[in-house]
Amino acid sequence: MSDNKYTSCTLIRQFPKLYPSFFDIEAGDWLFLLHTLNFSLWIPNSTKQWTVNNYTGFWALCAAIKRAIDDNKLIWDPNYYMTIAPMEMKHIFRGDDEIILPYLEERRIILHHVGKTLKKKYGGLFINCIRKSEYDADKLMKILFKFESYQDEIMFHGKPIRLYTKAKLLISDLQTYFPISSKSSIKTSTLLKDYRAVQVLLHFGAIRYTENLQLLLRICAVALKERDAQHRLTERTEMELGRPGAEVQSSAVECYYGGVGQARMRDCNKFGRINDVAEE
Repeated sequence: MSDNKYTSCTLIRQFPKLYPSFFDIEAGDWLFLLHTLNFSLWIPNSTKQWTVNNYTGFWALCAAIKRAIDDNKLIWDPNYYMTIAPMEMKHIFRGDDEIILPYLEERRIILHHVGKTLKKKYGGLFINCIRKSEYDADKLMKILFKFESYQDEIMFHGKPIRLYTKAKLLISDLQTYFPISSKSSIKTSTLLKDYRAVQVLLHFGAIRYTENLQLLLRICAVALKERDAQHRLTERTEMELGRPGAEVQSSAVECYYGGVGQARMRDCNKFGRINDVAEE
């Protein structure tokens, strides 16, 4: 068993109440739904966060989906969520203390889009995407990239750079349930970029943010709080590419030298669209 399969399998066994069982026939579609909705799960500058059964962040999302399935809601089925109504969406993802899941309407629109794509091109089920990929992780990533919410891409000096972050996270989970193999990209990744890793690297000085970037992040935090769409980070730019690039580089230096590497973040004065992944 590869390292990423072992890690996913161990994690899923530790949280049997939040993930599909190994015998759930809807596991593939369940995990696709989970990772499609896995972004921006935190309320900026708030003392109260969205929680489900006292779980926060990613695990709260897992708990909400599991609760809906236990209540016989077909939330895992694209034919169901492609037409899901606002009130039904609000009920399924209701939080403790009546706190609403952030960007609930945006998530509903995303589900409509991906559901219709699955209906039109893949027979209405994500499991058909896995079958079409012939259980090859690299082919599956290319299929996932056709879905807008999985398009981790930016133009960098005229060249398209693809990170496949969301796709890799999804495939890592899928490999616990399906015999999906990889010949290149997943096995050779230096670091699975997420939004906790950067906090660790910042803490130990492996990377650092420039003053311009720190200022931009503060401005964006205020803009997010005010829900000002014109000033939110909604387009990926060189700045956003710089951070995961620095993460990967500093991790590579750390692994090679056994010490803390130095990687400087790029400056960028543009606001951009972040297809981010919220990791718990």
